[in-house]
Amino acid sequence: MDVAVRHCLVFETDDRIKRRWVYRAYMAFCAVVGRYNRFSIKGIENVPKDGPALIYGLHTTHNVEVPLFLAQGCRETSRVVRVLLHKTSYIVSHITALFGGVVGSRDVAVRLLKEGNVVGVIPGG
Repeated sequence: MDVAVRHCLVFETDDRIKRRWVYRAYMAFCAVVGRYNRFSIKGIENVPKDGPALIYGLHTTHNVEVPLFLAQGCRETSRVVRVLLHKTSYIVSHITALFGGVVGSRDVAVRLLKEGNVVGVIPGG
């Protein structure tokens, strides 16, 4: 596994991520933006309160759904959703690492799920 992935903030606990001011500001921002976007995740109520879960969705070419997906998933499950990002998306929005974003790979997804996290996958489509 890549050194950057091993030291990535995404492997921190939900509580530690939620205490960051940037996480709280991000969630507030997405709450406002989400009202105008009418974004929702169908079936989110089926995500368990603890243990591993995988959430899947699609995004358009402008990627506005990705941060809303992360925030909505966190808000509705009370858990930090670790979103797997394409490497170019991660470069553009590396700030997402502060609250759950990570460059996606099979190894990262397996590790996150084995650790009992909620993992979000939202490829373009």
